[in-house]
Amino acid sequence: MMGYLSGTNLLFSPTLLHAKEPDFEQYLETSKQGIKAITSNDQAQAFIQKTMGPFVEATLVQPARGRRKHIHPLPALLIEKMMTLAQKIAMWHYSSDLEKQLDQETEPIPPKIRDLSPAHLSWLKNNSQETNFHRVFMLAKTYADLAKTEDSVIAELPHFALYAQYLYQTYPPWQKEKAGLVHIAEKEGAQGILQRLQEYWGSKASEANQPLPSVKNQELYAARYLHQHFLPYLQPYLRTAVLQLQRDSKHHAREIWRELRKWQNDQTQKNGLLRLCGTWQWLIHNHQNHGDHKTVMVYPPPSQYDRMDPQPAKIQVQGDTVYIRWEFPRGIIQEESLLFSEKDRALSGTFMNNLGPNGNITARRMKPCHKK
Repeated sequence: MMGYLSGTNLLFSPTLLHAKEPDFEQYLETSKQGIKAITSNDQAQAFIQKTMGPFVEATLVQPARGRRKHIHPLPALLIEKMMTLAQKIAMWHYSSDLEKQLDQETEPIPPKIRDLSPAHLSWLKNNSQETNFHRVFMLAKTYADLAKTEDSVIAELPHFALYAQYLYQTYPPWQKEKAGLVHIAEKEGAQGILQRLQEYWGSKASEANQPLPSVKNQELYAARYLHQHFLPYLQPYLRTAVLQLQRDSKHHAREIWRELRKWQNDQTQKNGLLRLCGTWQWLIHNHQNHGDHKTVMVYPPPSQYDRMDPQPAKIQVQGDTVYIRWEFPRGIIQEESLLFSEKDRALSGTFMNNLGPNGNITARRMKPCHKK
């Protein structure tokens, strides 16, 4: 061990090392089954904790012997992010399934989408502020309901051209404002669309002295207009909204997932560094000269690292193992690999540097962590 340690208090601000980030794409895919069972925010939080691992806030408080450790509640902002992540993942799976089914010509809206748990969809609708989701949900439901109507291609509808012209002029399908059928589909659903399709018979038909068709034939007029004019327009419009929801929900989910993963890594590192916090007496044996050397090592709480000097370049605590890397002038590099034992009252391991010195380290905790 180098002489700079002798009789000094080591003051440092470590660069924390994190394990390789798990693959988000894999996480997103493996979440498919469990996410659809969520019906409440409590279940959403539990789902994220189960799939991402424990969330435990670092603390200096140590339980007295024989007493249970106090579990501190997680920050409210963290819990909110966990619930939001679950919502974004659920939206991504919803939109992804919907996109796949829109590619199928035989059934525009799949039974799996329609048959999702009402409680799951209710949780999404009641807790999400995502405008795109509510828009897609309403459009998809409207499209599914309207697609159920049957267009009898052999039925004669002598006034259909006038009927369709009236609807195009009064409710242009492409218009997104209040007068457009798409807007009505988003706000009022299938019932609002069918109501607009019936207006012709109470206005223009009477003006043109046309005989009022039977209720059955009025439904045929509406069905033909839906299948020949409105649904062919609504389908690609819905697809565009679905793709946008899919893209945005995945992007936001990835951002929140990374934030939560960073919080987990930071807390893991803080908890590890808190195990080091305190005053230690180190006994260093240098194999190069077979000499023993004693020194005092003082590790502060992580909150005080920024005021301290010199600083290790890296510190990593994983489980009971401790890795410390020092980088000094003139290219001197020293690495220490240590192991906790005796309920964190002892440390032992080795050191080596690129100039040749190497040897063993054993340490005993002299004083607990100094808290301010």
